[in-house]
Amino acid sequence: MSELRHIASKTKATVISISESWLDESITDNEIKIDGYTALRKDRNRSGGGVCIYVKNYRAFTRRNDLDIDGFEAIWINIYLPRSKEIVIGICYRPPKQNVSLFLNNFEESVSKIKESSEIYVLGDFNICTLNINPISQRYNDFLIRNGFSNVIKDITRIGKEKSSCLDHIVTNVQNNVKQSGVINIGLSDHFIIYCTRKIPKSHVHKNEHNSAKLRSLKNYNVNNYLEKLNDIDWSVVTNNDDVNIAWLTLKDIIIKVIDSIAPIKKVRLKQNIAPWFTSEIANEIKVRDTLLKKFKKDKSNLDIYKYYCASRNKAQRLIKKAKSNYFLNKIDENKDNPKKLWKTLKQLGYEKKCKTNTKIVLDENGKQTFCPKGVASRFNEFFTNVASTLVKKLPKCIGFFTMSTNDLHKYYVKLKGKMFKLEPVTIEFVKTQLESLNVNKIVGLDNIPSRFLRDGAIILAEPIAHIINLSFKTNCLPHDLKTAKVTPLFKKNTRTSVENYRPISILPTVSKILEKSVAIQVERYLSKNNILYAYQSGFQQAHTTESNLINVIDGLKNNKSKGLLTGMVLIDLQKAFDTVDHVILINKLKCMGFKCTDWFQS
Repeated sequence: MSELRHIASKTKATVISISESWLDESITDNEIKIDGYTALRKDRNRSGGGVCIYVKNYRAFTRRNDLDIDGFEAIWINIYLPRSKEIVIGICYRPPKQNVSLFLNNFEESVSKIKESSEIYVLGDFNICTLNINPISQRYNDFLIRNGFSNVIKDITRIGKEKSSCLDHIVTNVQNNVKQSGVINIGLSDHFIIYCTRKIPKSHVHKNEHNSAKLRSLKNYNVNNYLEKLNDIDWSVVTNNDDVNIAWLTLKDIIIKVIDSIAPIKKVRLKQNIAPWFTSEIANEIKVRDTLLKKFKKDKSNLDIYKYYCASRNKAQRLIKKAKSNYFLNKIDENKDNPKKLWKTLKQLGYEKKCKTNTKIVLDENGKQTFCPKGVASRFNEFFTNVASTLVKKLPKCIGFFTMSTNDLHKYYVKLKGKMFKLEPVTIEFVKTQLESLNVNKIVGLDNIPSRFLRDGAIILAEPIAHIINLSFKTNCLPHDLKTAKVTPLFKKNTRTSVENYRPISILPTVSKILEKSVAIQVERYLSKNNILYAYQSGFQQAHTTESNLINVIDGLKNNKSKGLLTGMVLIDLQKAFDTVDHVILINKLKCMGFKCTDWFQS
């Protein structure tokens, strides 16, 4: 993996395909990740087989599961380019002992499902040598001609002590679009790397610029200096303001001006994540190994060079294993008393299930593809804001809304007669505590105020923020700015071009979360004190988790089984459950529960 990452960072290839990946479910995506790429896998086991494909994040793609065939080790993807035909790329592997006719039949069945107008590129280890004519290679060549394919790899792809062969191929139905193709002599395995490049218009070329991001420069940042600047401000312009929206906007502008003066926003180049244990000694040994390999390829009769090549290859592998092992053993030993740093080290080793990717999105609607980022954003915005109402329209018409007199549940709430809930003002000390406990690594909302500056300035900012929260309670109005979220679409499953296959992740301003928490604590206390929540509700109750839910269900099943009873279960997964909650019914329920501040919740 270390060498593969090194090759990826140097070549900046759009697609990298691996045949014989030797992976299974015990290997996480994080263990095999390459920065800047999204990995797709089709595993067999740790003893052989399997295929894997990496796609550069700036290139929009989707996986073609419809082309999968049982018994055919292959992954298929569509690559999207503006004003271009559909481009289909496949990576496949044929085990040496697999029947050639069966392999070619499966291959043909897959490509027969692809539109005739599509460009197709299939890479992989076919284990069919095309250097010599024999019955198998002849049958393979006839298959390619019959299906309009040609193999662009003509050179040796695997070199041995006694025999060399061309087992790895790139077949395409548009050879005229292939600008370059060939073999790279790298001793990464006993097979060489094969490659091809496709001709595309200059307007479609992605500039391989350095990764950069706009970040606040903390080079000259000093907490004491920051607090001095906050101390010099007359906060009465916020605390004496009776309009909650103006009070918040005034506070936000003041904080941003102070932050800009001591931690200005700068464009920073993001360094490539090169393995820290990948030393110059390892790089030099890899260079020696590949040089010897090239020499042997030119003079295959010189077995001494082959012997030196094998020794160099083995030495490089030993150096990599030793350097990596020593690095992580030392890191684990260093951080054994620091769980946070220890977990960070384990994540570097791949001990994390989730693998973050940032693939470019192209949306397809009625056969028309949207490439423009603004167009994609508008389409997501339209879908996410209307998805709930669209779903609700499909539901049967509601016969009777929940009111204080029309529902049997009202009897349950009768016992709350005389009970009343109203939002109590928060103290400055409460807000200060919340600010001081903020996680500085959280993403910034649309207010552009990082949590670090709210935490560092807690002793001064607590008072104006407490005023805004209490003013919100008093006026039953939530500042518009604090309920406006930055939304990121997160891919779930199936095709990447369909807007329905993404879920929104909303990033709210940090102050909005503190305001919400001040309400949540008061609501939970009232519900708990008056025993309003159902005793077996597992979500949103302290000490009630998915585990307690499962324990309760399993306990019930076992009890019934011991009594000789059968148990039936109805399990319901509601689509967009929170988005489709009826607000009128919800507000009426809150009123039944004694809430006197429903105008605030409506706001």
